[in-house]
Amino acid sequence: IYYLYSQISFSDTSISDECQLCWHSIHSQVKNVIKTSSGTSASQSYYVREVWSIMRVVLFVSVLLHWQLSSARIPINDHHVISPLMEPCEIRISGGGLGEPQPLILNSGATEFIEPKDANGIIRLNPGDDISLFCTTGFQSPSTTNDIIRATCTTGTIFIIDGNKGNEMTFSNIFCKSYPYHTARKSGKTCGNGAGVDIEVGFIVKERFIELFHICHDDIMESTMYVTHSMSPGNEGYQRSFPRPSWLSSGFFGGKNVDNIYTNVRQNARVAEILGSQELADKYIKPTTTSTYLARGHMAAKVDFIFGSQQRATFWLMNVAPQWQSFNVGNWERVESSTRKMASQRNTHFDVYTGTYGVMTLPDINGQHQEIYLYFDENNNGQIPVPKIYYRVLYEKSTKRGIVLIGVNNIHITAEEAEEQNYIICEDVSDKINWINWERNDQILGYSYACEVEEFTKVVEHFPKLEISGLYV
Repeated sequence: IYYLYSQISFSDTSISDECQLCWHSIHSQVKNVIKTSSGTSASQSYYVREVWSIMRVVLFVSVLLHWQLSSARIPINDHHVISPLMEPCEIRISGGGLGEPQPLILNSGATEFIEPKDANGIIRLNPGDDISLFCTTGFQSPSTTNDIIRATCTTGTIFIIDGNKGNEMTFSNIFCKSYPYHTARKSGKTCGNGAGVDIEVGFIVKERFIELFHICHDDIMESTMYVTHSMSPGNEGYQRSFPRPSWLSSGFFGGKNVDNIYTNVRQNARVAEILGSQELADKYIKPTTTSTYLARGHMAAKVDFIFGSQQRATFWLMNVAPQWQSFNVGNWERVESSTRKMASQRNTHFDVYTGTYGVMTLPDINGQHQEIYLYFDENNNGQIPVPKIYYRVLYEKSTKRGIVLIGVNNIHITAEEAEEQNYIICEDVSDKINWINWERNDQILGYSYACEVEEFTKVVEHFPKLEISGLYV
């Protein structure tokens, strides 16, 4: 069949003439084989003739297949056709495959993202497949007044724009005037056992809301209980090295400048005030040239999302909590990266819940433990608490199995103190899992452990009720 296709071109010549030439070419070669086999043993000669009989059947089927495919061309418009025998299209997420500022890459109905299916970070489309591309402020290239366009796969990285062959473009040459706007808005629903408000984060496309993740936020404490999003095998193919944008909080936190509250100078001053000692504050909160300070710790991680446009949407300050930097880049980063890698290797899908619980304490000048907050309101009520623990729940909906991965958010206590001060809230089952590359007993990287979901929810009451069939290992 391969030989046949190598002989037949896709021109407008009569297919019968081409096949006839091809037939004679193969026929003459086989006759030569049979001729040279004369004088050999009868069994060898019989074998050659049997092979020729099979080849005639294969040739007939392949000619018929070619005739069907060559007549089944897909019209794009009056001037251009795409053959199904052409190479599929590939959109590479990293390595310059996307134009910047990149548009949203959506299905033909512009209702959801089109994403890679695996860790290779490549979207594959068949010739003739349509996708929608969206730019909130319009396109820089191609030149159009529309904020949404249709791109039709031709072959490789070539796409036809809005069905016009005169507008055939390499995909990386399609880009926006500015990055698509992402939105955070209250959905009107409650969460966290009634203690939180649901905030949905995503993109508004032609009056449709395409969501990325949900935040369960406590408006009184100005803290987030958990953030939830989905994870698939393609998440490991996320866009690498995409630049970090500025932090956002507009419309939330009662107008507080939360980004400023997180600065090293402000948090050092706050800890000194709470503990009654500048010396203690300097011990606990050190300059950002070290890893001993409180970072804006993502819950839905930046690279839990595939496209740079999606990653930008994780920089809402409702999606973070104060997290010790050495823990942030230590065992917690390993939880995040191992989760993505495992989902890809096992080809499975998860609902992911990442959240916080409790308020971390530090001993004051008198040795009394005090809860640490980054802000106090006019009534001296603590807000933006430093959590005791970070957790990530993985829930495989297809099997209803789940597991909780937990990290202690206090690098200033020993393992014994973590036990005494109730940082260990459920029985550790981490010895049953082997897919996380963590150093879970390292104090500076953050003590870490794992629990069964049912045990965890007995303590963390704000967590939603899930139907659990067993432990995911």
